[in-house]
Amino acid sequence: MEFLSYLLTAVIAYLGVMGGYALALISPEELKPGKKYFEALHMICFILVMLLLMYFRSPTWGAISLMAVGVFIKVGRGRAAQKIAYGILGAMFAVMAQVPILFKITASLIFIFSLASGTLCVMRHKEKSRVWQLFYILGSNALFFLTALPLYFLDLKIVG
Repeated sequence: MEFLSYLLTAVIAYLGVMGGYALALISPEELKPGKKYFEALHMICFILVMLLLMYFRSPTWGAISLMAVGVFIKVGRGRAAQKIAYGILGAMFAVMAQVPILFKITASLIFIFSLASGTLCVMRHKEKSRVWQLFYILGSNALFFLTALPLYFLDLKIVG
């Protein structure tokens, strides 16, 4: 896969955070009743990405993905868990780049994860200004790029 298409796919997957931010601004009255659904969507998308990785026949990556799911579920709703989850998703994004159909599915799931993540972040910081929220959301979840871009150049091959 060429780097430009990889980079653009990563940017689009990450821009779900902006969609979540916009969603929170458009319908603030729906945030409180929808919080449990966004948290569930957040958890489900992360778990689905890890299950996609287990699609491969590599027991090492399967064990790593199970540990990642366990840590995410245990730590749960904390702010640190979301940041760590973005780092893990960045790594999974790079790993899935070798299989085109799984790469597309993974990018879509990361977009949906980011959508829920952006909305939840606005809900947590509703007392702050909108500009602060925007920069906080974009900056605090940037671990996705800090893992996905360098790992692209390692050319990870795990398909068994």
